[in-house]
Amino acid sequence: MRTLLVALLAFAALSARASQPETPQPATPAKGTPADLSPAQKAAMDQVLDALLRAQARRTTAEKAGAFFRSESPLPLSELKIVMEEPTPVPGTPHAYRTRGKASFLRAEADGASPVAHTRTFESISELDANGQTHVTAFTVE
Repeated sequence: MRTLLVALLAFAALSARASQPETPQPATPAKGTPADLSPAQKAAMDQVLDALLRAQARRTTAEKAGAFFRSESPLPLSELKIVMEEPTPVPGTPHAYRTRGKASFLRAEADGASPVAHTRTFESISELDANGQTHVTAFTVE
């Protein structure tokens, strides 16, 4: 995650330089830290970061929901389908996203019985930790 952010910052810095007219300048080390970016570049970086974090929230929530519904049932599930809404930022908590969804599956209620369709709704909170990894920190089923 950090490597991706550094690459994105470097790309934004290079894009800013490419849009300026070519004039000979003394050799200076490349900057590219967030403080060196224009407000437009910072906004673009924030959009990219938001998109990445939303994608990670979707992925971690789908993994958590699949594992939860498979482990919750003493009998095997079939045709597990997880449908989620777009993750939304959690107000007041940076880099945290709430994801709501539904899990649909078939489960035989007894050995040899015909499978019965079930639908359960769930909600998760995914957060970015200090190491740049996204984890589901809360998972509730309604």
